[in-house]
Amino acid sequence: ANNFPPSGATCGLTQADVESINCKEEGDYYIVTVVVKGAVNPEKGKQVGAVASILTKQSIQDPIKDVPVINSIEPKCDYKSTTAEAKIEKSTGNLVEYYFDLPMYLYMGEFSVGLGFEEWWTIAY
Repeated sequence: ANNFPPSGATCGLTQADVESINCKEEGDYYIVTVVVKGAVNPEKGKQVGAVASILTKQSIQDPIKDVPVINSIEPKCDYKSTTAEAKIEKSTGNLVEYYFDLPMYLYMGEFSVGLGFEEWWTIAY
């Protein structure tokens, strides 16, 4: 679990966090797609941080805390709807592939940058 996203976090995903969910069959597999609602400054294991590895507000603040010019800027991590897709083997129930698409805007004072994170995982048993 420590190596799988979100690393070191217990899943705190709730029904209120989910925008949509879909399950379809493809040959010997189920493909489960979950779209999680966007969130501002989520924690690991909560909201979009329940399905993907995220940058947290704290993870951005910590490296700049000793830089006088920017340490007073409060970062804002504005995550948009995140898609997570799991490929599950029908015969065993094993998760064999996992993908997420995580768009985010990082605001630092009057500056902002758009970021996008994607990860593909293959799980061997």
